[in-house]
Amino acid sequence: MQPLTSVGYKRRKLLQLGLAIAGFGLTWSCSQEQSKSSTNKPKILVIGAGVSGLAAARELVRSGFEVTVLEGRDRIGGRINTDRSLGLPIDLGASWIHGIRGNPIGKLARELEVPILPTDYDNIEIYGKDGSLVSETEIERLYAIYEKTGYKLFSLAEELEADISIAEAVRRIGIPKNLTEREINILQQFLDSEIVIPSGADLDSLSLWYADDSEVFGGDDYLFPNGYDQIIQGLARGIDVKLEHKVIEIEYGDRNSSRVRSKVVAEDPPQTPPLRLRSGHAYKRGGKEAPLVKMLLANLTNHNYWVRLVKVFLAHLTVFGKPTGLPNCHNKNAF
Repeated sequence: MQPLTSVGYKRRKLLQLGLAIAGFGLTWSCSQEQSKSSTNKPKILVIGAGVSGLAAARELVRSGFEVTVLEGRDRIGGRINTDRSLGLPIDLGASWIHGIRGNPIGKLARELEVPILPTDYDNIEIYGKDGSLVSETEIERLYAIYEKTGYKLFSLAEELEADISIAEAVRRIGIPKNLTEREINILQQFLDSEIVIPSGADLDSLSLWYADDSEVFGGDDYLFPNGYDQIIQGLARGIDVKLEHKVIEIEYGDRNSSRVRSKVVAEDPPQTPPLRLRSGHAYKRGGKEAPLVKMLLANLTNHNYWVRLVKVFLAHLTVFGKPTGLPNCHNKNAF
């Protein structure tokens, strides 16, 4: 059983982009006077201790630079945040390596010897409101209806002269009238787990035309059984990271110098996605906003739609369902 449509995660390619522009967009050199030290190593500041910032810092250290990473929060990792307060690793942010072939995170996992396991999307258990297990036969029958609905959606998309939301498209084509409430809920589960959750957005806000317009890495999806933060800890090893240092202004000088103004923050900074750049940040050249940086910010803010996916984890006193396998968005759902 494969997902009806693979929703693209183009932001993953930004990790590779971050490595490529490490010496340009994510790092700022101190002045030549400041860089003179006993080791004569050029000094580099990296802004942000998320995966891209730490990966850039790691490459710069390997290239012989003296690197300091400034992070506004009281932790490293950015969108990668593993919680162990319940006695086991729970990834509150990023969870999967989506597509292992050619994926830089997969390469990092192998390099850092971090254990990963493939996700088996056929290994699912679905329970009804009454707690009864939905049989494999019923799942297969309803999934066939779900796939047929998907084909109708694609056909409708080809016929339309103007785009509509997936939700509106579902309303137009309708669903079989003889389905029970339980069966409709199971179909909704398929939609949620394969489209809504990966997108982090409701069907009302997802385009019918561009639902399958995605670029993804090939191969299976993988999970970190011991926590995604192992990647972050591995990247940060040997890197000088200053926590609770919030950058409030970056002023570009000539090609040999720039000035970064920051302050130490004791309070919790805003918990925003690492790439969600806010208009309050100042990037200046000669007292004026740096034109190239202004253009980059405009492209990021005007051509990206930011969503928030809220995860809820429940700890049960007794095991519900089979106590085997790795949990994911398909497992042990009730309606």
